[in-house]
Amino acid sequence: MHYVMLAVLIGFATLFWQELSDGPVLNVWKKVIALGIPFTEISLIGFYIPEYSSILYLTGVLYWVIAPAAAMYLSARELEQSLLYRYSSAASGLAALLVVLSYLNGSAGLEVLGYLLAGAVQTAVILDAARMNST
Repeated sequence: MHYVMLAVLIGFATLFWQELSDGPVLNVWKKVIALGIPFTEISLIGFYIPEYSSILYLTGVLYWVIAPAAAMYLSARELEQSLLYRYSSAASGLAALLVVLSYLNGSAGLEVLGYLLAGAVQTAVILDAARMNST
């Protein structure tokens, strides 16, 4: 699965790199994607170094929860209707906290809740961005 994610990231960045430079919001997300490639690779290394797999996996996962939170915050500063992005940034921060807490106390429930929250928030922001792009 991680290899697919890495291939999608590299393919997306290659195909849409120029378009991601259009405007300050897309430029923020361009940086998230560019930095996401090495963080995803760090996660992949965990498959080859089992004794460090947990920390390597957590590093990659947390990047994909925290970086979008930062990007949502920075996007909110650039957008007129930024309430969704401000709340989404805070919710993503909470999702990251839930994931970290799940690793510290071994709670699968917290981990699932953190991933569900991150997924819901990121989906809402993507749908809103698509809506703005179509108008």
